[in-house]
Amino acid sequence: MQKATFIHTVSIPLDETPPPTDGQRSEGNEGKRQEEETISSSASEPSDPVSCAEGSITSSAQATREGNVSQARLPPDDAIRVSLSRDGELVCPDRLRDMIDSGPPVDISYFQQILQSIPRGDQNAHIIAQILGENLYDHFSQTKHLDDLACCLMAFETAAISSPLDDPDRLQRQTNLAALYIIRYGMLGHLKDLTNAIEWSVQAVKICPETDPIRPQAVYGLADARLAQFFKTGRKEHLVDAVKWFKETIRMAPDGDPLRVLSLHSLGNANFDLYSLSPQLSYLDDCIHFRREALRLRPKGDPDHVDSLSNLADSLYLRYSETQSKSNSPPPARDLQEAISIYERALECYPPSQSPSYSLLLGLASSLWLRFTNIVTPQNEDLRRVIKLRRAALEHFPVGHHSRFAVLRLLHESVAEAAQRSAQVSDLDEAVTLSSELLRSKASPDRVPLLYDHATDLLQRYEQLGQLDDITNAIAEYREALSLSSAKDPVRVRVLINLSESLCSRWKETRDDDDIDEGVRLAREALDLCEGGHRSRASCLCSYARALWDRYDGRSKDQDDLESAITLEREAVSLDYTPSFGHLGWFLVARFEISRQRIDVDEGIKLLDKAIELAPYNSRQRTAFSKRRAHAHLIRYQTYGGEEDIFRAVAEYTKIYGLKSDVHPQASSVYQGVLLYNVAAALFERYHHAGMLEDLEDSIKHYNDALSIHTVGTDLHSSTLSGLATARWNRFVRLGMSDDLTSAIALHTQVLTTRPAGHPDRPFSLANLAGALHSKAFEYGSMNDEEDSLNLYREALDLCPLGHRLRPWALNNLATALHGRYQLLGEIQNMTEAINLGESSIQIYRKGDPERVLALHNLASTYLALPVTSLSSANLDRAIELLTSAQEAFSDGNPDRAAGLKTLSSSYLARFEQSHDSEDLKRSSDILNDALRILPDNHFDRPAYLHDKAILLHHFAEESGSQEDLEKALILMSQVLKQTKEGSADRSAYQETTTRLLLKKVEMSSDRSSFRPAIESFLATILDNARSSRLRLIAAVDLFTRAERIAPFNSEEHLALLEAYNVSISLLPRVAHFGLNIGSRLKALRRSERLANDGAMHAIALGKASTAIEMIEEGRAVFWSQALRLRAPVDELPEDLSKKIKTLGRQLELDSYTLDNSISSPSLPAKYREQDAARRRRLNVELESHIERARQLGFDRFLTKQPFDHLKQVSGEGPVVVLVGNRDMCHAITITPTDGIKTICLSTLSLHGVENLGRGLKDLKMRLQDDEPEAEIQRPAGPRKPTAKLFLEELWRRVVKPVLRGLNIQASGGKKRPRLWWCPTGPFTFLPLHAAGIYDSGNPEYCSEYVVSSYSPTLEALITARKTMKIIRRQDARLLLVAEPGVRPELKNAVAEISQVATIVQSHTNRDMLNDCEADRAQVYVRPSKQTVVNQLENFDVSILHLACHGQQDLKDPLESGFLLQGGKLTVSEMMKMQLRHPFFSFLSACETAKGDQLQPDQTVHLAATMLFSGFKSVVGTMWSMWDNDGPLVAQMIYDELFKGETLDPNVIPFALDSAIQLLRERGVPPERWATYIHIGI
Repeated sequence: MQKATFIHTVSIPLDETPPPTDGQRSEGNEGKRQEEETISSSASEPSDPVSCAEGSITSSAQATREGNVSQARLPPDDAIRVSLSRDGELVCPDRLRDMIDSGPPVDISYFQQILQSIPRGDQNAHIIAQILGENLYDHFSQTKHLDDLACCLMAFETAAISSPLDDPDRLQRQTNLAALYIIRYGMLGHLKDLTNAIEWSVQAVKICPETDPIRPQAVYGLADARLAQFFKTGRKEHLVDAVKWFKETIRMAPDGDPLRVLSLHSLGNANFDLYSLSPQLSYLDDCIHFRREALRLRPKGDPDHVDSLSNLADSLYLRYSETQSKSNSPPPARDLQEAISIYERALECYPPSQSPSYSLLLGLASSLWLRFTNIVTPQNEDLRRVIKLRRAALEHFPVGHHSRFAVLRLLHESVAEAAQRSAQVSDLDEAVTLSSELLRSKASPDRVPLLYDHATDLLQRYEQLGQLDDITNAIAEYREALSLSSAKDPVRVRVLINLSESLCSRWKETRDDDDIDEGVRLAREALDLCEGGHRSRASCLCSYARALWDRYDGRSKDQDDLESAITLEREAVSLDYTPSFGHLGWFLVARFEISRQRIDVDEGIKLLDKAIELAPYNSRQRTAFSKRRAHAHLIRYQTYGGEEDIFRAVAEYTKIYGLKSDVHPQASSVYQGVLLYNVAAALFERYHHAGMLEDLEDSIKHYNDALSIHTVGTDLHSSTLSGLATARWNRFVRLGMSDDLTSAIALHTQVLTTRPAGHPDRPFSLANLAGALHSKAFEYGSMNDEEDSLNLYREALDLCPLGHRLRPWALNNLATALHGRYQLLGEIQNMTEAINLGESSIQIYRKGDPERVLALHNLASTYLALPVTSLSSANLDRAIELLTSAQEAFSDGNPDRAAGLKTLSSSYLARFEQSHDSEDLKRSSDILNDALRILPDNHFDRPAYLHDKAILLHHFAEESGSQEDLEKALILMSQVLKQTKEGSADRSAYQETTTRLLLKKVEMSSDRSSFRPAIESFLATILDNARSSRLRLIAAVDLFTRAERIAPFNSEEHLALLEAYNVSISLLPRVAHFGLNIGSRLKALRRSERLANDGAMHAIALGKASTAIEMIEEGRAVFWSQALRLRAPVDELPEDLSKKIKTLGRQLELDSYTLDNSISSPSLPAKYREQDAARRRRLNVELESHIERARQLGFDRFLTKQPFDHLKQVSGEGPVVVLVGNRDMCHAITITPTDGIKTICLSTLSLHGVENLGRGLKDLKMRLQDDEPEAEIQRPAGPRKPTAKLFLEELWRRVVKPVLRGLNIQASGGKKRPRLWWCPTGPFTFLPLHAAGIYDSGNPEYCSEYVVSSYSPTLEALITARKTMKIIRRQDARLLLVAEPGVRPELKNAVAEISQVATIVQSHTNRDMLNDCEADRAQVYVRPSKQTVVNQLENFDVSILHLACHGQQDLKDPLESGFLLQGGKLTVSEMMKMQLRHPFFSFLSACETAKGDQLQPDQTVHLAATMLFSGFKSVVGTMWSMWDNDGPLVAQMIYDELFKGETLDPNVIPFALDSAIQLLRERGVPPERWATYIHIGI
């Protein structure tokens, strides 16, 4: 490259520099080098060209460095005289020198006078002219004044012309004259001066002998003149002639001669120019040779050393650059490396205080740039140095300088490249600033490339920082560029492409569909401009494909878009367009995620491999393709489970992240955040594969780091939140830390808020949050969370209608959630729905889809989780079929394969438990062993597999009686418990299995030493709050069943079991919590029906009767006690707390009557049923918190179980008898005011015997119904079949008589008999204890001869009734009398019955009740509607309710038991809603009103108990069907006695009922008819 010497000025206008042809920033060196040369030539460092001529006249090209004018040989000064003087004084040469040196610039006219005054022919004329010329030249060197140069020229020309032919200095004078003409040519550019210089030079050479020492100077002068002539004409022959004479000079000038180094220097420049004319590398080779020689002669310290270094470096740089452009392979880097080294040596010559020349700065920058852009492994340091050098060069050109534009473009080019590679914010900002200045500059008339560059910088900064203003401004500038370009403008294509990309990018931010659609259209328009072999066709294909991909990925999910993008990229790949290899690979991986065709992911990875190989080392493009390849390996691993893939994914992501400090030392925060996210995701997947906890911990750390970087509200931020939430949820599953679960839920909730309706990822966020909430519900029994979870799963399904690609995924998720809900609630309808959804899911999934494999596995697990009563052999076969299909689809190494084998093993075990086919047991064991073989030893879930192994060994032990298998199982469970942390959700289940094994060990051997450890393990099982109360209660019931089999127990064992029963019974209120509707509450208690009774028997065995009573009271009739808790008085509490509890209690009570036939109806969408349940559970949580607060305020007994000291008051009005039993014996626990509490052993009776009595009674009742229907007219008394009396006799002998004897109650009559309250449990509740006796013998004895019997469902119910009893005056009693004769059969006496009651009341109160239905104190209705009865009960303030109608105990759902009225059945559940103000007595003259539920007798759910719950203090009901004829008699006797007194005395009622029964008996009415009547309450 030529330096800025004056003589070499070649001006190329900067505004004519062509822009890159296709609109892209050029990546080669053509154009850049030209631009630098433009700066070098048009903006020479010396601001005044005259300064170039400060040195010797002999070399205008190097005038600044060659000394003074050559001196001619002259006579002594005093020998020369001139006849002219200024001011009349004679002037001599010395005087002339003094005049010139001391005076102002010479007056040309005066000087001409001096020259003209020299006489013609004066022999000293040439000497005088010479002296004048030399002194004038010295003066010109100081003044740089053209007049001085003109006078100098006149003097030298006079000297040359007047010199004699034989004058030895004549040649020197001609040479100097030629040099002076060259100098003035350089200043003025007048061709005449150049012509004169050449003519004088030619003449000098012509006359100069070969041996003359002046000849080298003359030849050099001619060469220099010819070189100047070349620059004027551009004709190669002039340059060739100059080279010839320079070489001639070198031949003559020895080392040390200044002309030699000048000639070498000039030859180097001349050959450089020859190469410019004819690009033959031989010229460059000669140039480099001569410049090396010149540098050798200009060592360090020489004033021209730096220039020589710079010139040599220029030529080496050019030879490398040109060799590269003409070769298919990269040239050796030797020239480039040497050029850089020489430039650096030149820079080192500058002192710190001096700024290097801009040309040197730009030269080194160009060389480093070339090395950076062309070597295989570019160094970021090179790029940073290029930027620094170009910044320094720009300082040479202030704003407004005509060359600043060119340097700005070079600097912008390098900064833009740095920004593209590093994404460093400072680079992005600087690129925008530089391109903005270029855009404002007036130096270029073509605005389009400048708009394009500035818009591209803004686009790039937006991509890194996400500032919407940047993308908006970029789009505006691209649009302006587009409007300024024509269809034929080559830059138009790139503008279209980038505008398309900008619109697509903005669409991702704003979701304005107009942007993405326009982006696709513009990309298509760009492609249409590039038909056939257009050089930009490949880039247009790629851009159009990217636009279609963006639309597919972000909005449409239309596979046509994806397929079109793949087709376009395939064409681009066929054109060898490097970026398209990576894009096509990525698109194929995306298609694989839909199609699951392995060929796609395999080809995609190969293409990404190729793209990475082709991409510049450490470039952002290479990094992007590496990230995509890592993702592809991750996806392939997730699908096929290849271990190599997951490890490669982690290694690649980690490498990319590790390189950021080298590739992008100050990478943008967004970029760093993406890297961190990818590393975290890959580590999480490897954790899933290998179970290494450190991977999970590292994953969480990287997610947190990424989260601190991403801007809130961006998709990256949301994705990172989601990844972190999932990782923390997995750590919760692994370690059981509640903080992780809480955080996971909070994070997923936050993600959901960023993905509103319409967001393509909203279904995933809904499912993620739902899963976390389900975990919370499962771990902590938080049913509100379970309801929320299910609602979220349903919402996700709603977002995926039929035909939606995520439909099967959403179906599978919801099915799995319903399965989980069943595990918490035990509601079988959840399993039915789960199975239906799961079956639908696998029908929609394409065979071979890996997600279908998981769906198969999940559906099979649902079948296996069905309760034993529903788990048919067909269900088990279906589960095995599904799991077998799943295993066939699993690839080797798939991380889920082991889990699938584990479940398949469980399915064969379940079938074995049904069929007892030993082959199934063996197959189950073999499959589980396979699963354990492929499961890593350190896998976090290994304890679960070992647990299953222990269960199998348990079964083998049971089959073979092998103690060895049992011991192996216990050893395994010991390992499992050691590996499972306290608080883990699985630990309770593992303890349960351990308990079973220990109990089995006791059962199989005579050694009972394992019993105590078994109970300790039992307690650990049911005390573990990490497991839901329902599951712990189920476990307890099962374990108690197993434990009771190994009776008898010693006192220590009784005590241990008693503790376990107490803990288990305390779970009952939690299982039947207020948040459930009453139907669910009742079902929740079904499994635990015997719990309290069995526990009480252990207390009795230990002589702890009071403890037994407390257990029975807490553990039975929980259904009613829970309901009553909601109505508990709260007046004693602080007012604000009292109000809150009362309000919540009432709301929960009303909500709890939402039954299966209403809100839970299958006709109502499950979503709304679940939402209702969720609301109730939230209210329950709030109520429980207020109750706990009340206890903390000092009301520690508030709504807690009552101690015996409180319960014993129940015997204040007479003895109370609680009947309880187990499989071995039965007991009666009696409570009296005098004797306190004691137990009576019913030695001849076991629970099995009680059940037999109940079955016998059932046979009698059935016979009564068959032989004598309710409506039949009473038959004459006559002999009856003996079965009923025999039954009552047995009941007397085995139950009632031992109790009365134990109470020491003697037979008596009338009102002298004490009252006694029976509180039966279990099957005792179906026995008519009040009717027991011997009636046919000559010495009859029966219960009513000793006591007047009443019943109470619980002791607390009786205490509460007495406590709330208020005296009612006869006149104030308000009666509601209802008769509904019905049909089939018609109750012919129902109307007569209520008429009789009305008559009796009228006779005692003087009220005409029959003729005044609107009477203030009584309401009498015949065939009223159900709603009328309900309205009257709620609004009439009823004291006495008498119902004469059909009654029905619903065997399937006791809550649907009720009274048959016009318009429907008045059910238990409906009556429970009512809160009556002053209820006193209810006579239920209907069948089965006190029958009870066969499945749950201890819950005493029947119509009579409902009346007691509703507030009635005394109730008359029937245990089975009644005769229509008997009702009026019984009613007459009760009401006649009740209304005799001024106040209504409740004690009258049981006595009156007893009298009525005696009368029936005396009339010969069989026991089946009169024994049905019972009294309940006070």
